Amino acid sequence: MIDLCFLVVAHGVDPNMTHRSYTEVRAQAIKHRENNGVVKNNDLITLYKFWSHFLVKRFNTAMYHEFKSFALQDADLAVRCGIEELFKMYECSFKDRSTIGYEVISDFVELVKAEARHGESFGTEKLKSILENPSLKDDYRSVIESLIDNETRIFLSQGIGKRRSHSDIYKAVRSYHPHPSSTAMACTN
Repeated sequence: MIDLCFLVVAHGVDPNMTHRSYTEVRAQAIKHRENNGVVKNNDLITLYKFWSHFLVKRFNTAMYHEFKSFALQDADLAVRCGIEELFKMYECSFKDRSTIGYEVISDFVELVKAEARHGESFGTEKLKSILENPSLKDDYRSVIESLIDNETRIFLSQGIGKRRSHSDIYKAVRSYHPHPSSTAMACTN
């Protein structure tokens, strides 16, 4: 993990705002998680918000994987803050980044599929928003379209059905390893 000199603001603490370094907030969030499991953790919420903004501007693979891992673990237990910040990062990346790697695009689409199959609409709404954006790069649009299956196309056009249990819905996404196609290779980090 890289050491950053950026400051993050403690989430919802004090109107005077407490400033702490990234490494301090990250260490506290991980310590809290190790000691208490997946429960509401203000440091982790702050970290999710930081990651969702920082990674759009300065992508870091290790940081992205840690963000995604924590968010998926939380989402398995119906704690949605991390997964929603991850979706926001994907959406902002498609708007603001000049390059996005195939793995990130594939992760996004696979996560939308998993959410849709289990009755969650947040990711589907983000995917719709991205595809409806006229400034979306053609390369990105092609890769996304190639990864969307018929079931997901139905969810996009007709909406999401009844919400199901969260138990283990994100395990498939965590273990998914994309195989880049020639179309996808146009989008690299």
